[in-house]
Amino acid sequence: MTKFKAGIIGCGNIYEMHANALVTLDVVDLVAVCDIKEEKAKIAAEKYSVPFYLDYEEMIIREKLDVVHICLPHYLHEEATLVAAKHGVHILTEKPMSTTVESAERMIQQTEEHQVKFGVIFQNRYTNGAQLLKKMIETGSLGKILAGKCQVTWSRDDAYYSKSDWKGTWEKEGGGVIIDQAIHTLDLINWLLNQTPEFVEATVRNRAHEKIEVEDFAEGIIKYKEGTIISFLANNYYSYDAPVEVEFHTEEAVVRITGAKLQVEYFDERPMIIEDIPEGDYEASGHAKKTYWGTGHVIQIREFYDYLLGEKEFLVSGEEALKIQKIVSGIYQSSKLNRPINL
Repeated sequence: MTKFKAGIIGCGNIYEMHANALVTLDVVDLVAVCDIKEEKAKIAAEKYSVPFYLDYEEMIIREKLDVVHICLPHYLHEEATLVAAKHGVHILTEKPMSTTVESAERMIQQTEEHQVKFGVIFQNRYTNGAQLLKKMIETGSLGKILAGKCQVTWSRDDAYYSKSDWKGTWEKEGGGVIIDQAIHTLDLINWLLNQTPEFVEATVRNRAHEKIEVEDFAEGIIKYKEGTIISFLANNYYSYDAPVEVEFHTEEAVVRITGAKLQVEYFDERPMIIEDIPEGDYEASGHAKKTYWGTGHVIQIREFYDYLLGEKEFLVSGEEALKIQKIVSGIYQSSKLNRPINL
């Protein structure tokens, strides 16, 4: 049986979602972790009983890795991807793929040139509700989608940003509430709709934070060539992390995803509610540190290794993730230039 050797680059908040998933899979061994901050690397190494490194290229070479999981600050995703690709190592990176479209395109080009597999984490696509709604849209059982909207209202105060040496900056984070929090929901609604974006028109502002450069508020529309308009609203100065909301108005029903719950209100009064209850395999991997991360990491990571084995396609390739990178970039450009941006 094929057994992959995997290493994790970056031991911040999100790395445990990857590590917890890896230790449940028969086809992969987590063999090392890396972080430039020695204390973080040591803690992770002790928790998972693996060696730690302060230099990820050294980890790749010495451990003869097959796969790396990139859990680094946004601006470091490209550099780590290019180094791993150069060594013929497959890559699964956290969102966003990078901070700019140009950087993301270089990542795709280099992974293709070196013939390594490349995937991006967008775990919200993998909830039970999202998967069922995708099937309903694809089969046409909801009729034509007339319009859609999504909303993210979370809490990230100045104290949250003060704990980071990279968040809240355009250079290193690439933005604020859009690229870091709302990107998951924008990706979800764009994937569910599966139409061709025509343009985006948006406004972003910093309304409630004193210590950051980037936006904490955004609103706008994405217009699709098929005629559908998606409205979005996001802020991270709310009083708590409210459940994310996604809604479609269709010919047959109004459908909503609230958090992980799917609700379908047919116009002929047929009710349908799907609760996304974690299954046994997820329970075995450990609960998410934060409920809004959901249950999708372990499912998506398992799918990536099935993809490496040639058993199935991977839902979020670099090319697929580039779609939302372009939308995010368009949102920022539209606000800066005060006009619609063609996509």
